[in-house]
Amino acid sequence: LKEVNKKLGLTDFESKELTEYWVKRLKELNSKYIQISLFEKNVKDKLDKIIISPKPDTLIEILYYFKPLDQKEDIKPLILPKTPQRIGFTAVEWGGMIDYDDWN
Repeated sequence: LKEVNKKLGLTDFESKELTEYWVKRLKELNSKYIQISLFEKNVKDKLDKIIISPKPDTLIEILYYFKPLDQKEDIKPLILPKTPQRIGFTAVEWGGMIDYDDWN
């Protein structure tokens, strides 16, 4: 998560906060494997649209997708967007969803 967070534009503090929050919850799943992905912007907006006023100059939105798995699966590597440049008023929103479907 730390490496991906950095590429997504989070500061060390923001990355630590996100990682501490999610790693605790993911460990509680007691799953041998966890698929980690990201929702694309258009899907994220449908699931979790935010409106900030005044509008930020830079908006960093991250919505992780976590899925517990019983066995290792071959998945395509994450294709990350270009790391945003923080210009002016920057707002950061991060979150995640755990997909429990078809799991234990």
